[in-house]
Amino acid sequence: MIGKKKLTIMPKESVTPTDEPFIISVKTDNTGTSNNDQFTIPTNSGAYTYDYSVSYNGQTLSNQTGNVTLTFPSGAGTYDVEINGTFPQIYFNNGGDKDKLLEIKQWGDIVWSSFNSAFNGCTNFTTISTTDIPNTSNVELMNSVFKGAGVTSISFVGWDLTSLTTLNASFRNAVSLTTINFTGVSTPNLTNLSQTFYGQATLNLIGINELDTSSLINIGQCFTWNQWDGLLDKWDVSSLTSASNFRQILGGFSTTNYDALLIGWEQSLQDAFPNGVGYTPTISIAFGSSKYTSGGSAETARTSLINNFGWTITDGGSV
Repeated sequence: MIGKKKLTIMPKESVTPTDEPFIISVKTDNTGTSNNDQFTIPTNSGAYTYDYSVSYNGQTLSNQTGNVTLTFPSGAGTYDVEINGTFPQIYFNNGGDKDKLLEIKQWGDIVWSSFNSAFNGCTNFTTISTTDIPNTSNVELMNSVFKGAGVTSISFVGWDLTSLTTLNASFRNAVSLTTINFTGVSTPNLTNLSQTFYGQATLNLIGINELDTSSLINIGQCFTWNQWDGLLDKWDVSSLTSASNFRQILGGFSTTNYDALLIGWEQSLQDAFPNGVGYTPTISIAFGSSKYTSGGSAETARTSLINNFGWTITDGGSV
């Protein structure tokens, strides 16, 4: 008797894409350097090597190594543009088709090398609708990344910013921006916060007091023309060498928050340089109209910053 052979049917494996695209939405007939049925992808090919493909309006272009102008067969309108491959930096840099960008819909699997001036000047870029997290583990520079952009809310929650060194002017004059969330972000190599929040009348900064500022060197004009009032008492300023006009114009910190800042910053210096021994920087810093409490710990800390560490402090005096 011949036995029946049992047939085993294996379940079909699901296929998961391993190269998710970076997706942006653009409006081709907004003002730009390309025609009203076109959009030019801006790259920084002089600094980085590119090898990417782009899909748009039913079309696909492969093996792109720099800027490419897309012509949309359906004519002027709003379209998604999908980018895959080696694409280390998007680089609007306040030029080109900056006003045609509307939205980031997905960060995808792009391994970014830099966000320097990435969305600088993109006034019609108002929305980051995606909830996925970009691969920023190699990103050191974010100078002017959202400078003058129209985006209203930015969350860095979950971003790997351990390589980040510079946030110079990153959000300067992004006047529509209301919220930036830094909760849980690690920044051990951050050195530059100059002009970072320059020119924003109101702003909700979440998690900024928790940033690792142990390597911070420059905070010049960080909060100039800015009305933000919050706690910065946990900042480590022991590496600071430049702080000119830190807080100028449009008021200052509340007395409660300014008191805490003076006490916290003086303590961070004491921990590194007890009573100023070995401390060499010459710091001149302005806190706008911020007033400290007379006769308390804040005044003691302020006096120590001046006498033990040689700081020149301009503020609104005592209350």
